[in-house]
Amino acid sequence: MGNKPLKNAMSNNKKILIADDEELIVDYLKDLLTDLGYQTVAATNGKETIDTVSSERPDLILLDNGMPDMKGFEVCSAIRSKSENTFIPIIMLTGDATEDSVTNALEKGVDDYITKPFKDDELITKINYFLPQTEKDSLPS
Repeated sequence: MGNKPLKNAMSNNKKILIADDEELIVDYLKDLLTDLGYQTVAATNGKETIDTVSSERPDLILLDNGMPDMKGFEVCSAIRSKSENTFIPIIMLTGDATEDSVTNALEKGVDDYITKPFKDDELITKINYFLPQTEKDSLPS
């Protein structure tokens, strides 16, 4: 965190859900992503994250694994259980880098896994990689 991010060539105002219980991380990511032209919404626990996915229909989710009420992989599983959420990319952004945690998250439907502390360039590169693959972009106009 804290290094200069890559420029977002798309600046398309897509919506990213930041699901993390650490206020400093949420504020940092909101600032970073807003500066790059993204809309952001935040959730601080698992239930709120699941509800926010339904109400806000984000284009991508940044999901912490260590939230207070549910593990991130449980949240991911609940999100993926609804067919309308199949195409929403989920990037696990967490301090838990154990092999079991990574494997479990990927088995539950996480698209990618980034450990904290993270580099802004890595995060932005992965966001830019996954966003063009969202359902909204793949549907005919």
